Amino acid sequence: GKWSFLDRLDLIYEDASSPTTSQDSWRFINNFNANRRLGAAAQVSLQYAFKYVRSDFDGDGYNGYTDLFGIDYRRGFKGKWDAGAHASIYHSWQSDILDYGLGLDIGYNIAENMWLTLGYNLAGFDDDDFSESRYTAQGPYLRFTMKADHHTLRRIAGRR
Repeated sequence: GKWSFLDRLDLIYEDASSPTTSQDSWRFINNFNANRRLGAAAQVSLQYAFKYVRSDFDGDGYNGYTDLFGIDYRRGFKGKWDAGAHASIYHSWQSDILDYGLGLDIGYNIAENMWLTLGYNLAGFDDDDFSESRYTAQGPYLRFTMKADHHTLRRIAGRR
């Protein structure tokens, strides 16, 4: 079909207690992506990600909810090349922080199902929990991407 969806939910628990202090935290992180083909050479992607964090420091509890909404547009050209633009909004609700990301990139298909992308974010923000699914920091970046479905893995292993 023209739509594809991907959702990932992580639960992370950390305990950094010492003999004099007690510190632990856990967080739920969810990343949902929807991708829509707009024809043979163009696509748009939507992302909604959120995390809920609960931390305890020596008996004092803190919690927070943060989310991110992003949109990407990609257009292929000249067979192996593509260019894209992306924007995102980052909101930390308890601390009332609102931040934005905006960037451009160009990609090259170096082999079947493998892309090398060079990009630059004109505006960005840092959040380790969301940067795994999209590059969010301001400045230049280089990304290698590989589609790793069972067909690709068989081909890599030499078992066409």
